[in-house]
Amino acid sequence: MTYVESSVIEQIKVSDLTRPILKLMLPESLLDGFCCVAIEMLDLNYNAGKVVELLWNAGRNGNPYQDLVQARQYIDRCVQQGRITGLGKLAKASQKLDDLIASIETAAQTQKL
Repeated sequence: MTYVESSVIEQIKVSDLTRPILKLMLPESLLDGFCCVAIEMLDLNYNAGKVVELLWNAGRNGNPYQDLVQARQYIDRCVQQGRITGLGKLAKASQKLDDLIASIETAAQTQKL
């Protein structure tokens, strides 16, 4: 995993980047509520719940990049376990998350130069 400092993405409102990913995974009606309610309403297992929690709260408790990478790892666990019900278009969300992580890593590399 590439280390990316928080300062690289301080200017970005992370929720603007993660909301489109959450829209692929959750019903629109749950996006304006609380994360824990969405997880409970969809009866998600631990790994799927962690994906939603990490995307929903990315950057609130530290480095948002680390939250996004962790969310990606939990998606992989969901796929490995075959437990992807309740997460909507997980494959498309996974690709968008990969793209977001890659763009942050590129921005970090550009700032180092």
